[in-house]
Amino acid sequence: MTLRITEIFYSYCGVGIPCTFIRLAGCNLRCEWCDTKGSWETGTEMSVDDIIKQVDKDTVTITGGEPLIQDIRELVQKLDNGFGTDVIVETNGTIEPPRNVDGHMDI
Repeated sequence: MTLRITEIFYSYCGVGIPCTFIRLAGCNLRCEWCDTKGSWETGTEMSVDDIIKQVDKDTVTITGGEPLIQDIRELVQKLDNGFGTDVIVETNGTIEPPRNVDGHMDI
C-alpha cells in the first residue's frame, strides 16, 4: 500500500514532546488562511514500509492537508502494533474515521 506524502519532518508537539510529523497530501477544504496550501494537491507516493523507515517510532503525528482522505489504517496499525508508537492524527473533522464492528475507531 502507498500513501501520498508531502513531507516527513521532526519537531515538537504538545509541550515539548519530540515528534515525527508525517504530512499527507490532499485536502477536501480550501481554507483561505491555510498554512500548508502546498499539501492540497501535491505529494510523492511512498509505501507504508518506506514511510516507517524514516520516522522516530516514539511519537508520530499524521497530519495534512486532511489525512483521513487517504486510508491510513495500515500505517497506524504498523506503528501502533509493531512498535508501540503513540500516534496522533490531526484532522479537520469533516471525514468520519473508519469504525470497527463495535463502533470504536478502526485506526
